Amino acid sequence: MNLQEQILDKILAQFPKKSEAVEVLAEVFQVGNNAIYRRLRGETVLTPDELSMIAKRFNISIDAIIHKDTDKVFFSYAPARGRVKSFEDFLGNIFENMKPLLAMPNVSIKYATSELPFFQYCYFPEIIAFKLYTWGKNTWNFNYLRDAPFSFDLFSPLVEEMIQELLHAYLQLPSTELWNLNLLDNTLNQIEYYLESGSITQTTDALLLCDKLLALLAHLKRMTEQGKKFPVGAKTMEGRKSFQLFHNEMVDTNNTIIVETPRGQAIYSTFGNPNLLQTTDERVTAYINEWFDGIMAKSQPISNHAEKARNKYFNRLIRKVESKKARLEE
Repeated sequence: MNLQEQILDKILAQFPKKSEAVEVLAEVFQVGNNAIYRRLRGETVLTPDELSMIAKRFNISIDAIIHKDTDKVFFSYAPARGRVKSFEDFLGNIFENMKPLLAMPNVSIKYATSELPFFQYCYFPEIIAFKLYTWGKNTWNFNYLRDAPFSFDLFSPLVEEMIQELLHAYLQLPSTELWNLNLLDNTLNQIEYYLESGSITQTTDALLLCDKLLALLAHLKRMTEQGKKFPVGAKTMEGRKSFQLFHNEMVDTNNTIIVETPRGQAIYSTFGNPNLLQTTDERVTAYINEWFDGIMAKSQPISNHAEKARNKYFNRLIRKVESKKARLEE
């Protein structure tokens, strides 16, 4: 199969019907449907400009096709297009990746991490405010945060709205998640560090963050009891998406996310936390799926009826937060 056939086959796979793909391609090339069918049959050869056009339009890596039998793997990395200059940049990029998933049926997520997943911070404005502050100050090096103390009123209404949109999107996608006991350690250490360094100017603010983490743990525990995703304070479980949580003491990984869709799979992995690398390379997706399933087979389920394991897991996390809070009060 030549390059043109492989690219066109990948495009056809993105549509439920061949005729729909033809309509879109005709619009892209500004030609009639018959001209597209000639390209599909190989009677008309795509020009380099046309190959470039559809590769960009349908997010297809020509390099990945050419090098599929080598050890080269190709990733996309949003910050490579330009430095993250604002919270809107970061949040907008995540939403652009999630938006197509909301329009597709039978989408699911597998999420392995040694730090609390980003979306879980969004349940409480105080916690996501603190995490974005730490990333803006240390990862993205926003000039205006260099000497600025932390504030719960750090964000514009637009940023707050984007956070809620991301949380809503996460709640629409069923997920199986794999956590360990260290997933709060980084945040707790950041709270203590910023209080000692003066970036958190009031001890009461640090203690409030600990209280919100305790409230978050209570909410997450309730979600695992139900095996469902829902916002804080939800009264009904009807129509809620699946949330299956597993615990493994030995998992030590960066955020690794497997997104499964009818069109294929994509892998996301943190690179310069919280920024993400992304690939749809079939070799990588197959390998990471096998890795994830292998870890899952050795992990303890704590959702639904696993009451004893769930209580043990969350009680240990609660003690970590309470211990840190007591230390901050000294």
